Amino acid sequence: MKISEVHLDYLKELMNMGVGRAARVLGSLLNAPIELKVPEIYIYTKAEILKEFSAFPGDRISSVLLPFDGAFTGLAFLLFPPQSAQHLISLLVQEMDEDEDLDEIRAGTLSEIGNIVLNSIMGTFSNFFSSHIQYTVPSYTESRPEELFQHYTKAHKEYSFLLARTRFTVSSLNIEGDIVILMEVTPFQHLLKEIDAHYESIVRKK
Repeated sequence: MKISEVHLDYLKELMNMGVGRAARVLGSLLNAPIELKVPEIYIYTKAEILKEFSAFPGDRISSVLLPFDGAFTGLAFLLFPPQSAQHLISLLVQEMDEDEDLDEIRAGTLSEIGNIVLNSIMGTFSNFFSSHIQYTVPSYTESRPEELFQHYTKAHKEYSFLLARTRFTVSSLNIEGDIVILMEVTPFQHLLKEIDAHYESIVRKK
């Protein structure tokens, strides 16, 4: 698949816009500034993505998953090392009754955070391209990082994907996480065509 510098610049800017929007909301909830890394954009085969996910630190990782469909099809992840997930929950859930289910609170809190972050990003993509993207309420899971992608690809035949990844950090609160978007080849090609059309319209106006 041919991907140009223009494509990469657009995708990085879209990720920057979406993640920046999400970081402002999350920062207000935590009352702390969110530091963001420049997004990384790759085209990976299944084997390469499995290797990438296997490189995440720790045996298990807390994750919120948001499948999306429509003009673009794929999966958005919000990933936390377990310690960061626990710090985040402790900050957002100040008081708990003794009879409350801790696992349910953990899943509900992180799912809500994922809902804020991932919807901000996918909403940015949808608004920019004026394309309809359908997604449901994010789901929470805890597993080995590579198992997340293995579970997803069982239902999909295409094994070449766009991987967009950025890391966010709240240094003052000892929290870090990763935002990852996987997009299948065919809908990704549609996205590239939309980028080309948008870029050409700008060039014609100059």
